[in-house]
Amino acid sequence: MVIYDLICSQGHRFEGWFPGHKNFDEQKEMGLLECNVCGDHHVQKVLSGGHYVKSTGSAPARTLVKAPVHTTYPVNNGVAASGMLDSVTVLKAIKHYVTTHFENVGTEFPKKVKEMTNGQVPYQNIYGTATPEEQKQLAEEDIPHFLIPDLPPEFNN
Repeated sequence: MVIYDLICSQGHRFEGWFPGHKNFDEQKEMGLLECNVCGDHHVQKVLSGGHYVKSTGSAPARTLVKAPVHTTYPVNNGVAASGMLDSVTVLKAIKHYVTTHFENVGTEFPKKVKEMTNGQVPYQNIYGTATPEEQKQLAEEDIPHFLIPDLPPEFNN
């Protein structure tokens, strides 16, 4: 899987996921590429740091997002996807889902997630805040959690 940073003639940046290096050129020649914001078909590759998708194996411990304890699906399998979504759109969708389907426990997050993991309270979907030290402690204790990064203000709409 190859992921390119792309830009349309209107300046909208987005990612393109392709099965191989030649597929970008093939899809461009066939007119299949278009900007996911404005629909422009004049799409070019942009220089970037590079991307890859690892479909099997495990991620480094500091980036691994662990599944809740009650799940039965494998945690260490990677996922590959294809679509006309950029990282900002995906992040906004995740944040919206979490804030509308999970309970906000604020600064009590580290305490509550520990209690759930230890079986002291029933499991529920929660979100909140944790200091860098609390995040480190949760990771060291192998407590399932993940961070959702904040977007710069220019992406708020």
